[in-house]
Formats: sequence, structure tokens, C-alpha cells
Amino acid sequence: MPNPVFYDFKRGILRLSVLLTLLLFTVTGVGVAYLATSLLATMPTPQYYIYYSTIDTSTREFKLEIILLNPEIRRVEGEVSYKLGCMNQTGIVNLSQDLARGVIIQEEFNEKRKELIMIVDEGVARSSSGKITIEKTIGKQVPENYTCRLYLNITTPFGSQTMPIEVFNGLEYVPLEIGNRTIYILTGSQPSSATYPLYSSTSDFITYPVFNSSVAGSASASIYYNRRSGEAYLLLSIHSVYDGEFEVYLGKPGLINTLIEPGKPSAMILNSSLVDEYFNKINMKIKNGISIVEFDTSLFNNTLGRQSVYAVLLLSRDNGTMYSIIRAPSSSIQSGQSARMIYNQLLGIAGIGLFALFFPVVVLYLIYVYVAKPRSQGALEFVLARPITRLQLFATRYTAGVLVVLVATGLFYIALSAAIYFLTGVSTSPTGTLLLFAGLASSLIAFYSLCYLLASLTGGTRYIVASVLAYILFAMLWSLVALALTLITTGGFTTNFFEQYVRVQYISYYFNPLRIMDFTQYYFMVNEFGEYSLIPGIDQVISEVVYPWAVALSTIAWIIIPVVLAWLKFKKASLYA
Repeated sequence: MPNPVFYDFKRGILRLSVLLTLLLFTVTGVGVAYLATSLLATMPTPQYYIYYSTIDTSTREFKLEIILLNPEIRRVEGEVSYKLGCMNQTGIVNLSQDLARGVIIQEEFNEKRKELIMIVDEGVARSSSGKITIEKTIGKQVPENYTCRLYLNITTPFGSQTMPIEVFNGLEYVPLEIGNRTIYILTGSQPSSATYPLYSSTSDFITYPVFNSSVAGSASASIYYNRRSGEAYLLLSIHSVYDGEFEVYLGKPGLINTLIEPGKPSAMILNSSLVDEYFNKINMKIKNGISIVEFDTSLFNNTLGRQSVYAVLLLSRDNGTMYSIIRAPSSSIQSGQSARMIYNQLLGIAGIGLFALFFPVVVLYLIYVYVAKPRSQGALEFVLARPITRLQLFATRYTAGVLVVLVATGLFYIALSAAIYFLTGVSTSPTGTLLLFAGLASSLIAFYSLCYLLASLTGGTRYIVASVLAYILFAMLWSLVALALTLITTGGFTTNFFEQYVRVQYISYYFNPLRIMDFTQYYFMVNEFGEYSLIPGIDQVISEVVYPWAVALSTIAWIIIPVVLAWLKFKKASLYA
């Protein structure tokens, strides 16, 4: 004889309507993950990337390298489309003079300057391990006396960036004369970087400002520092006409003031022994191209991040002396920013919120199938004619429904989490995973218990009406209830109305079975990032009214009390109603 719980579980979950709903929500989990990444990709957020490009005018050889980065300076996959536009500087000067003399108006100037841009090459490429490398011979020759710019359209799961094709937009190449040929060089990183010439000298001395040296390339550097994790990254982009490896040095705190502050020495002359006096060496050698160097911030005695600009020295002695002293901008990055962006989608109405909003309809339907409908048809009396007690019948169908809820929630959550991981590389911690699943499942089981009570009190159409009204109240109208209570307690829209609304909202969640998950989502964000909201003061407000013991008692009460009351009614009620 089959286990009655397993039998009712199969009977519930294998119903065509339930299977279609589960399939819909499982597929929705994947779709929502894709939608979440697509929404993020269309947001006009700053993109982090390092770029390096050269154009050899004699051979028409074009090279482009880009590393795409997420907001935490980690490699991320994406797509880059580019256009290489070159323009006649003389034409731009003449056009500007015509505008100044009134020969043309501003609108004509804007249109005509677009016509000056000649698209030399264009293409689209997908990254591999976050990096894009393009090497090709371009079809058009770059004419003499032309300047060139690179226009990039970049899309990653964390945003997009578009560079309109305009004369003064795009990334500008620097021409470098090498013998009888010209090489256009482009180095840098976004959203901020500093690009300086790379010098070649026959002397062993390094001078700043530079004199008695020839330009041998271009170098760019920027620094990103995470105050919370202590991680620091140096983004480098280097092109040298000579082969060689560069040693990397970061100026000690205060050095940048020596270089630029009025009244300080206007020139710095360093030999090999003096380099270590002014700079800290980063133990890594860099070749031509783009690099991400993670370095030890302990070298700087926790002073990194206190300056907006640091001096970076690149030094090679493989082929004479090559060096560049760069004033590199320093920026702070937020720990977990990329994951927070994804989790906001995961927890919102496009993710778990969508499932929590609509799956309760399946829950109330399950109880209609298990209890309300057979009770109205007298089928429960027929079941009790078999060797089974009322308590066994009551417990079996309740347990079977709980299993259906757990399985459905698990399928949706696994599909959603797996899809987000494969699309973005972001995954929750084991504790975070448990919190989210437990909160969502507990909310649905609590609502299941409430509907089980309603099915014990009534049956048939009356149960449908009562359960739908309960669903509308708890799932859709509860925010309005909290808003009304806030207006009553505050007397209107005061200066701290939002904080009071948040406070009342979270207190009210104790009295709503479908809002248990809001508590676990709060603890999830605190566990993952150390804070729930980026809005100042909100975490303090929530922490004043949300306690683990109170959340646990509320959850247990919403699950147990309706079941106990349902049994007290069920054991005495007529099962034909």
C-alpha cells in the first residue's frame, strides 16, 4: 500500500494545472535571470575597462586590446562594437573659423563636422575570459595630417556605454613619429585614467619634468582601492616602440605634492639608489599591452586612498633607460557592488518577488483540490469510510501540500540562481542561499496554513472567495495598510515620514504570513554586504524593530496556530459542506 503522504503529494504535484504552473515558474526563473542581466546591461552606468590600440600607417596594421571589468575590477564577459574614425584637422579649423565669422550657423557646423569623420574600420567582438584582442589590416590608409579617434559601444551584464560619433567624442590616438613612419598610439582605462609619454634615454638618470630624452611610446595608469576589503588594483596600459619589461613603482604618500606643489623643486632627478627613497616597488614586471596589477596595500601603512592622485613610475633598463612618471588618479570602489546590483534584481519583482506574488494562487488552489472541493462534494466522508482517521487525513493532506510548496519553491530558486550564476558569475553564499530559500518557503507554507484553516471553516465557492480575499489583502494591499497606519501615527507627511513608514512597514510584517521573506531578505543583505540599504539611516530603523527571536516566533505562529485551529474545527465539523 503506497504511503498516503507520497500518494497525495503525487496527486497534487502531478496535476496538469500544477505541472504547467511549476514549469512556467521554472522557465521563468531562467527568463528572469536573463531579464535581470538585460536590464542591467541597458542601464547607462559607467563601464570599467582597460584599452590599448595601435595603428601603423605604413603597413595599415591595426591592433586593439580591451579588458572588460565589473564594478569590483574583476573580469567580466561582454560585447564591444567599435568604429575607427579619422578626420582632417585643417578641415575642423576651417569649419570653426566659418562658424566664428558667421558664415555658417551652429546647426550647420554640427552637421558638417560629422561629415569630416572618415570611418577607417569597424567591427564587433565578444570577449573571452573578459578580454578582446583584434589584430587586422585595415582597408583604408590613414591620410597624413589626420587625427584618429576610437568610438566604443560596450555592453556587459553591469551596464552599457555608447560613444556618439562626433569630432570631440571618442578616445583620441597620439601620433608618434618613428623614422619615416607614423604610429598612432592609444592607451588608457575608463572611467578615469592618466596617460603620459614614455621616454627613452641613454642616461641612467630619471628626470621629472623630462628633458634630454626622446618619446618612445605612451603609458597610462589608474588606481582603484577598496577600503572595506583592503584590495588595491593598478590598471596599466603601455606601448613602447622598444622591447623590454617594466618594473612598476608607486610613489610614497606625499610624493605627488613634491612633483606639483608650488614652491617645491620643479625638477626631480633620480638615480637607481634614489628610486627606492621616493617609490615603493610592486614586485611584478609588465610588458607592452594592458595589465591589472593587484598589490599589497600594507606597503603604504594604510595611507592609500587618502590622496586623489598618486605618482606611478614605470622603469625599464633592458634597452637603455625607458621610463614614465604618471600622475595616476585614485578612486574608491565599493565591495560587493556588482553582486548588489544582481541581488536587487534577484530579490525584486523581476525575481523572487514575482514568484512570491503569484505562487500563493497555486497554494490556495492546492487546498481547494485537497480539502475544499472534496468537502463540498462529500468525498472526504467517503475517504473516512476507509481505515483512516480524521487526524491521519488532516495531517496527510497538509503534509503533502507542504511538500508541493517546498518542491516548487526549490525548483524555481535553483533555476533562478543557476541562471544568474551562469550569466553573471555571481552566486550567493551558503548562508545567503539558506536564508532566501527558508524565507520564501516559510512565507508560502504560512499562507498554506492560513488557507488550510479557511478550508476547514468552509468549503467550495465560499472557500475560494475567502482565500482570494486573504490573498489580495496580504499580497497586494498590505503596503497601503502600512501607509495608512503611518499617516495615522505621524499625522501626515513629516520630514522623517519615510523612516517612520519603513518602521511601521516592518512591524506590520509580523502580522502578514507572506512577508516573512522580507525579514530573511534583510538578514540576507546584511550577511552578504554588511548592510541592507544604501539609504542612510534605513538600516538603523529596521534593526530597531526586527529581531531574530521575534521573526522566529512570528513564523512559527503563522504556521502552527492556523493548523491547530484548523484541526480543532476539522475534527468536529461536518465534512459535507
